[in-house]
Formats: sequence, C-alpha cells, structure tokens
Amino acid sequence: VSTQSTGSMESILYFAENITLLDGTGLIGKGVLKLTASTVHWSSESVNLYWPFTSILTHAIGKTTGQVPCIYSQIKCNEKLKELRFVPEDSSIVKQIFEAFCKGAELNPDPEPEIDIKFDVDMFTHNMATGDVVTGTETYFNPDDYAEGQFDSIEEENGEDDDAMQD
Repeated sequence: VSTQSTGSMESILYFAENITLLDGTGLIGKGVLKLTASTVHWSSESVNLYWPFTSILTHAIGKTTGQVPCIYSQIKCNEKLKELRFVPEDSSIVKQIFEAFCKGAELNPDPEPEIDIKFDVDMFTHNMATGDVVTGTETYFNPDDYAEGQFDSIEEENGEDDDAMQD
C-alpha cells in the first residue's frame, strides 16, 4: 500500500483507526494512526501530529494505568522528551502496531555520531619515560634510560633465577 505524501510515494507500514493517544498529562484524543516508512502520524478531528522515526527514542508494548495494552513511546520533540501511549480500541492489534514501529525504526537507524578525532603527531613520537621527542632512529624503550634493576622480577630480587622456576 502506498500513499501520496509531500509529492513522493511513501509506503505505509501500518494504518489503524480508533487509536487513543495519551501523553504525560492525559488524553489527547481518539484518532487515526498511520506509520509510514519515515514518520508516525496521528490525527483526530482537531489535532494532526507527526514525528519522524528518528525522533522516537524508544517504543515498547506496555499498559496504561488502567492496564489496557498500548504502545509506549518516548519521543524527542523540540529538545524535550515526551512520553506517549498509543492505545488501540481493539487491543488484539497492539503487536501488529509494535512490529510496524520496529520496521520503521529499522528503516530509519540512528545517524552515526560524527567523531572528529585529530591525532597529535607528538602523541606518537613522545618518549613517556624521558620526556624526549623520539626521532626515527630512536626507540621507545632504551634500557640505558632506566635505573639498574628497575625491571628485575621479584624472584630475581629474592635471589631466585627465572630458570630455577622451570622444572
């Protein structure tokens, strides 16, 4: 099934009537829920709401305070977190709505975070033991830079020899 939406064909993942929408403060109304490949639409006679799937932080099958099955969701809207519950009149379709939400989330993955890592060349060319900058001919480990016995094992300090440990 497809529908005309903003000049382009967009597939409908799920459509249902008689869906009550609740938010954290109470009833918004009863209307129509339409999940498309990129958005969640809910509309009633007086309210028309939609959210891109990328703004839906989580969705789950839950229950209202009256123990009625619903779809619980957290949506980021204008930098605020909103909790919404989509409550179908026919509770037997909750799982189908949930699966459509899952499909929409799958089609609209979270964007990869842009990580701007800039490596400082000195980070890779600095001898941590001496504080000297390492050139191409030096190595990170120069035994002459350390006190004698600094890297001896405990056994050697106790007069034991590594070879003595092997039987």
